Amino acid sequence: MIIELAFEKAFGEPGPNMCWFGEPREYLHLINRLHPLGTGTGLTITSDDLADIITLKDCDGFILKSSEKGTVLSKLSGRTILMELNPALWREILINPLIISFKPSFAYVEFDDLELTEEANIIMESLSCSAEEYFRRLES
Repeated sequence: MIIELAFEKAFGEPGPNMCWFGEPREYLHLINRLHPLGTGTGLTITSDDLADIITLKDCDGFILKSSEKGTVLSKLSGRTILMELNPALWREILINPLIISFKPSFAYVEFDDLELTEEANIIMESLSCSAEEYFRRLES
Protein backbone atom coordinates (compact mmCIF):
# COMPACT_ATOMS: atom_id res chain seq x y z
CA MET A 1 0.00 0.00 0.00
CA ILE A 2 1.25 3.48 -0.88
CA ILE A 3 0.20 6.81 0.59
CA GLU A 4 1.09 9.76 -1.61
CA LEU A 5 0.87 13.44 -0.76
CA ALA A 6 0.10 15.18 -4.05
CA PHE A 7 -0.05 18.95 -4.27
CA GLU A 8 -1.49 18.84 -7.77
CA LYS A 9 -4.97 17.87 -8.92
CA ALA A 10 -5.89 14.20 -8.35
CA PHE A 11 -9.13 12.42 -9.19
CA GLY A 12 -10.63 15.79 -10.15
CA GLU A 13 -9.87 17.29 -6.75
CA PRO A 14 -7.54 20.28 -6.43
CA GLY A 15 -4.46 19.67 -4.31
CA PRO A 16 -3.21 19.01 -1.85
CA ASN A 17 -4.45 15.43 -1.76
CA MET A 18 -3.57 12.57 0.56
CA CYS A 19 -4.05 9.59 -1.78
CA TRP A 20 -4.15 6.03 -0.47
CA PHE A 21 -3.46 3.28 -3.04
CA GLY A 22 -3.69 -0.44 -2.33
CA GLU A 23 -5.28 -3.73 -3.20
CA PRO A 24 -8.68 -4.52 -1.65
CA ARG A 25 -7.16 -7.05 0.77
CA GLU A 26 -4.68 -4.41 1.97
CA TYR A 27 -7.54 -2.09 2.91
CA LEU A 28 -9.10 -4.84 4.99
CA HIS A 29 -5.80 -5.24 6.84
CA LEU A 30 -5.58 -1.45 7.26
CA ILE A 31 -9.04 -1.31 8.85
CA ASN A 32 -7.94 -3.78 11.51
CA ARG A 33 -4.86 -1.70 12.30
CA LEU A 34 -6.82 1.58 12.48
CA HIS A 35 -9.80 0.11 14.34
CA PRO A 36 -8.62 1.29 17.80
CA LEU A 37 -9.05 4.95 16.70
CA GLY A 38 -12.80 4.40 16.65
CA THR A 39 -12.98 2.76 20.06
CA GLY A 40 -11.64 5.40 22.43
CA THR A 41 -9.68 8.59 22.93
CA GLY A 42 -6.03 9.27 23.67
CA LEU A 43 -4.85 6.96 20.89
CA THR A 44 -2.19 7.78 18.29
CA ILE A 45 -1.12 5.78 15.24
CA THR A 46 1.74 7.06 13.09
CA SER A 47 3.12 6.15 9.71
CA ASP A 48 6.01 4.50 11.58
CA ASP A 49 3.50 2.19 13.30
CA LEU A 50 2.24 1.09 9.87
CA ALA A 51 5.62 0.95 8.10
CA ASP A 52 5.23 -2.80 7.60
CA ILE A 53 2.17 -2.27 5.37
CA ILE A 54 2.51 1.30 4.03
CA THR A 55 5.09 3.01 1.85
CA LEU A 56 5.11 6.82 1.76
CA LYS A 57 5.50 8.73 -1.51
CA ASP A 58 6.25 12.48 -1.44
CA CYS A 59 5.14 12.45 2.19
CA ASP A 60 7.31 12.60 5.32
CA GLY A 61 4.73 10.90 7.50
CA PHE A 62 1.32 11.06 9.11
CA ILE A 63 -0.10 11.13 12.61
CA LEU A 64 -3.59 9.80 13.29
CA LYS A 65 -5.10 10.69 16.67
CA SER A 66 -8.34 9.99 18.44
CA SER A 67 -9.41 12.68 20.90
CA GLU A 68 -12.69 13.62 22.51
CA LYS A 69 -13.06 16.91 20.64
CA GLY A 70 -11.00 16.09 17.54
CA THR A 71 -12.08 18.10 14.49
CA VAL A 72 -8.99 17.93 12.26
CA LEU A 73 -9.68 15.90 9.12
CA SER A 74 -6.31 16.92 7.66
CA LYS A 75 -3.69 19.47 8.66
CA LEU A 76 -0.37 19.87 6.89
CA SER A 77 2.95 20.64 8.50
CA GLY A 78 5.34 20.62 5.57
CA ARG A 79 4.93 17.14 4.11
CA THR A 80 3.53 15.61 7.31
CA ILE A 81 -0.22 15.13 7.72
CA LEU A 82 -2.13 15.23 11.01
CA MET A 83 -5.62 13.79 11.39
CA GLU A 84 -7.20 14.22 14.83
CA LEU A 85 -10.82 13.20 15.14
CA ASN A 86 -13.22 11.92 17.75
CA PRO A 87 -13.99 8.17 17.76
CA ALA A 88 -17.39 8.62 16.05
CA LEU A 89 -15.76 10.38 13.09
CA TRP A 90 -13.04 7.73 12.89
CA ARG A 91 -15.75 5.06 12.68
CA GLU A 92 -17.32 6.95 9.76
CA ILE A 93 -13.94 7.22 8.01
CA LEU A 94 -13.24 3.50 8.44
CA ILE A 95 -16.38 2.71 6.44
CA ASN A 96 -14.54 3.94 3.32
CA PRO A 97 -11.72 1.35 3.32
CA LEU A 98 -14.28 -1.32 4.18
CA ILE A 99 -16.37 -0.47 1.10
CA ILE A 100 -13.37 -0.51 -1.24
CA SER A 101 -12.01 -3.72 0.29
CA PHE A 102 -14.53 -5.79 -1.68
CA LYS A 103 -13.36 -4.88 -5.19
CA PRO A 104 -11.24 -2.25 -6.95
CA SER A 105 -12.91 1.15 -6.56
CA PHE A 106 -12.32 4.51 -4.88
CA ALA A 107 -13.69 6.66 -2.09
CA TYR A 108 -13.46 10.30 -1.05
CA VAL A 109 -13.45 11.04 2.67
CA GLU A 110 -15.80 13.98 3.09
CA PHE A 111 -17.83 15.55 5.87
CA ASP A 112 -19.55 18.42 4.07
CA ASP A 113 -22.03 19.06 6.86
CA LEU A 114 -19.43 19.44 9.63
CA GLU A 115 -16.96 22.20 10.45
CA LEU A 116 -13.64 20.39 10.31
CA THR A 117 -10.13 21.57 9.54
CA GLU A 118 -9.35 20.20 6.07
CA GLU A 119 -6.09 21.23 4.44
CA ALA A 120 -5.83 18.18 2.17
CA ASN A 121 -8.42 15.99 0.48
CA ILE A 122 -8.34 12.33 1.45
CA ILE A 123 -8.85 9.94 -1.43
CA MET A 124 -8.62 6.14 -1.26
CA GLU A 125 -8.33 3.87 -4.29
CA SER A 126 -8.28 0.10 -4.26
CA LEU A 127 -6.47 -1.38 -7.22
CA SER A 128 -6.53 -4.60 -9.23
CA CYS A 129 -2.73 -4.79 -8.87
CA SER A 130 -0.19 -3.78 -6.26
CA ALA A 131 0.33 -0.06 -5.69
CA GLU A 132 3.94 -0.50 -6.75
CA GLU A 133 2.87 -2.02 -10.09
CA TYR A 134 0.28 0.74 -10.52
CA PHE A 135 2.96 3.44 -10.19
CA ARG A 136 5.35 1.54 -12.50
CA ARG A 137 2.65 1.53 -15.18
CA LEU A 138 2.02 5.25 -14.73
CA GLU A 139 5.71 6.08 -15.07
CA SER A 140 6.24 4.01 -18.23
